[in-house]
Amino acid sequence: MTENWTWVARYVLVLVVALVLGGIIGELELFKQAVLGTPKLTAAMLARFLGYGGALVLFWLMAKRAAGQFRDQGGKTAFLSFILLPLATLVVATIAYSVLLIVLKSFLDSSLQNLYNWLFVLGITVSALWLVIALFHHSEPFIELFKSGAARSGTKRACKKCGAPVPAGAKFCAACGAAIS
Repeated sequence: MTENWTWVARYVLVLVVALVLGGIIGELELFKQAVLGTPKLTAAMLARFLGYGGALVLFWLMAKRAAGQFRDQGGKTAFLSFILLPLATLVVATIAYSVLLIVLKSFLDSSLQNLYNWLFVLGITVSALWLVIALFHHSEPFIELFKSGAARSGTKRACKKCGAPVPAGAKFCAACGAAIS
């Protein structure tokens, strides 16, 4: 029933390589001197942007795949499928602010910089709200981990689809509506 998680190593390896290459290539003198356009956009900026931006995309895709795997596995960790994507989106949105500035900074005047800032304030706030709502709706299994065995005695089963606790005698999961066999 447990799906293989070896794919995580591949994602982490490529993510680390993207970060390292973006940083190393972005520091090469040749890339610093290669300039494009009147507002100075250097090849070093582009290399760092591609390396760091690629790592962010891989991080988000890894979280998406892990969320799907947790959902498909079911059991006690299935609630993580609802939390991983909002959490990864919040992390990516927060870091993406600086990554995008690598290439956009030389093109933004003060009014565009303010608009850019507010777009990220909005994006980060929406991501944080998504995470809070996901935690509110799907935190029962997480809370169950911290309860003592005596407090858990009323809930002996978990939904196979979403991992939410199911009271004895229930025919359907209260969290996702799946039939309980």
